Amino acid sequence: MNSLVSIIIPAYNSSKYLSETLENVLSQTYDNFECLIIDDGSTDDTGAIAKSYVEKDSRMRYYYQENAGSAAARNTGLKFSTGEFIQFLDADDLIHPEKLKIQMNYLMMNQLVDIVFGQVIFFNKSGNVNFNSVIDYKNNLTKRVNGKNHDVLKYLIQDNIMPVHSALLRRKVVGVIGIFDVNLKSCEDYDFWFRAALSDCYFSYDNDPKSTCYYRRHNDNKSSSSSRLSYYRTLVIQKQLDKINKNYHNIYSVLFNVFLLNHKKYLFGKNEKYFTDVVYTFDLALKHRSIRLLFINMQYLIMPNRIWNLLYWNGGLMQYLKIKIKNV
Repeated sequence: MNSLVSIIIPAYNSSKYLSETLENVLSQTYDNFECLIIDDGSTDDTGAIAKSYVEKDSRMRYYYQENAGSAAARNTGLKFSTGEFIQFLDADDLIHPEKLKIQMNYLMMNQLVDIVFGQVIFFNKSGNVNFNSVIDYKNNLTKRVNGKNHDVLKYLIQDNIMPVHSALLRRKVVGVIGIFDVNLKSCEDYDFWFRAALSDCYFSYDNDPKSTCYYRRHNDNKSSSSSRLSYYRTLVIQKQLDKINKNYHNIYSVLFNVFLLNHKKYLFGKNEKYFTDVVYTFDLALKHRSIRLLFINMQYLIMPNRIWNLLYWNGGLMQYLKIKIKNV
């Protein structure tokens, strides 16, 4: 078990967190890795910090590109990387020091597995992370999936099954499904796992606590905007609707409901209404022959956002009344 692992880190104005993440990489007990830091057009000290680590350790490599988003940065990393295995890691997140070793061993012992992943823990600052004391938290932040095709898709149609740095994958996965979709400025990992599941890749959850990844929550996260997140979720799901309907029709209705919900959250999560949203929703309704999409358009045109939010957002009054009536 001495194959090369490529750790790919997209970094945009990440000077606040990058040193901690790179120190975390250097702490890995599996030491046969290359770490590619892709500076996505940063205007702060990201480049200087990255170069200082390149000088410190020959396994570190630095690349600069004009700002194009994290999907494009990961693709640049894939282009220049040479490892047989790939670990994605964002510049503000962490992984357990044993993660690469544990997951490499798992893939060596399970040759049919293409993608192995573990649990995720949220943290806000460094002091919240204790690598010496980690357990199986049995939380639902990653879906404990083992299998391929329908086994994975029945979870993916509801939501993403893991953050991108949870997984260690074989390079051949990229050869089969292709690179990240640069048109997605968020949720590109959701799309990546969707395409992997549809391409017969085998996913496996490893419950070893030392394979944990750590996701930092802060206001600069690109997923912090609910409306933005819902918009890109709809784009990801929209790409898959026809394939799911054709090949996995029994789960299509669930996926379409999730699509409708996210599209509605996107529309009503915005501060203003736009005619282009009306036209876009109407076009979607015609394409998918959906009366419900037409109804969403009517709500969007008639109902003020603040009233909709009161009634529906994050459960809202309507959900509260449904629960009360059900429990009577």
